[in-house]
Amino acid sequence: MSKLNINYIPVNYKNYDFNRYPVYQQDPRRIGLYENWKYDREKGISENLILPWPEKYERRQPFNAHRVMQNVAAASALLKKGREEDEIVAFFEDIISLIDDFSEVVGDCRFIVNRFAYQWRGRRFPNPWPSALCNGHVLAALAMMYESIGLEAAKDRAEQLLNALAMPVLWDAEAYHFWVSVVDQDGYLWFEERPLGGHEKAHVLNGHIGTSVCLYCYWQATGSERARELASCGMYTVENNADKFRVPNSVNRYDLYRDYIADYGPRRTIQQQRALFSITGDAAFKEHEIMFSQDMPSHIPD
Repeated sequence: MSKLNINYIPVNYKNYDFNRYPVYQQDPRRIGLYENWKYDREKGISENLILPWPEKYERRQPFNAHRVMQNVAAASALLKKGREEDEIVAFFEDIISLIDDFSEVVGDCRFIVNRFAYQWRGRRFPNPWPSALCNGHVLAALAMMYESIGLEAAKDRAEQLLNALAMPVLWDAEAYHFWVSVVDQDGYLWFEERPLGGHEKAHVLNGHIGTSVCLYCYWQATGSERARELASCGMYTVENNADKFRVPNSVNRYDLYRDYIADYGPRRTIQQQRALFSITGDAAFKEHEIMFSQDMPSHIPD
């Protein structure tokens, strides 16, 4: 087992030979749904998105990191189909301003934050609270901006998001207010969708894999060696811990926090293992896909 020092902490590492895989590119079959969209700066960004905020976020806050990524993917696809670059640049610039509004910058690190209090499994997240998956989704969005139009402001902020993901805490360290990654007792790097104070960590499977894949997307767009190393560490964590989420003949665990709760997206669990196999070519992920598929045959994706 190889080790890689991340923020002076030895982390378990595997140097995967990544393939080029279009993870978050917009499905071409959906582009026709957006062809009548026009960006009007006078209306404001939240009123003029290609894909509106999810309904529950309209009540909580005018920002959702996953929807930011989807909007940037859709706009990038429209640009490839011949949309005027000036319109897309204006849209991207206003999204970046919104990203700034939902960021906390600590030193060289940028944390995407949710600006609402939140209760989860008996634990309270104070306002504001960060999330590795939010950092990951916005990182992927900024990567697409940079890849499609070379927007330097996107790359500058992306590097700050990368810095935050590359500053893990130790599992038994006193909790900092802002952190999104942790190294466990066995030396594996986890990206925490829900960072919990104290020694118990959530280790949400979807959030960890999603962040790892977003780091991979940033590597594809920029060639960042640091993003590649972080993505590899995250994927190696999955390779060696996926079985902990398995529930024989039932839906997989959502996380590794205390008592079992079923994952609300079992189809996604299988899809993610399939994607990791496509990215890495490593047979371990194909074995995980088969393992979860056998436990959840009614949720196997097409």
